[in-house]
Amino acid sequence: MFTILVATLIKKDNKYLLVKEQKANIRGLLNLPAGHLEINETLVDAAVREVREETGVDVKISQLIDTKYFTKNEKNYIAFVFKGEIISQNAKNELNFDFYDYNYLVNNKIKLRDADLIFSAIKKENSGCSRAIKILKGV
Repeated sequence: MFTILVATLIKKDNKYLLVKEQKANIRGLLNLPAGHLEINETLVDAAVREVREETGVDVKISQLIDTKYFTKNEKNYIAFVFKGEIISQNAKNELNFDFYDYNYLVNNKIKLRDADLIFSAIKKENSGCSRAIKILKGV
């Protein structure tokens, strides 16, 4: 059995949107907006929902840029990492997120929840790696 996760890489003005985690054991660590797939939800819908819930930002998912399989605490996970483009942002949003440039991320890896996932997504997005998302939208 697998737990399916989605995450979204959002780049604006050469900076990446990262959220500050709020759970007690990881509070303050930076991460891509991410979460679990819910029942009867497509991967793309889940990615859009997670970004909106964690940031107040509405995105359009344009590409699947990475997939990762990993085991943690004796559970199997598959993560789908998408590229998102901002289409609107709630001006009153007070949620805990910001945009960070690449050099900041490189120099502050200890502040990242999952540096390997974040840097892999950035590398693949910058190299133009992507996959068709039509099959992931349920069309």
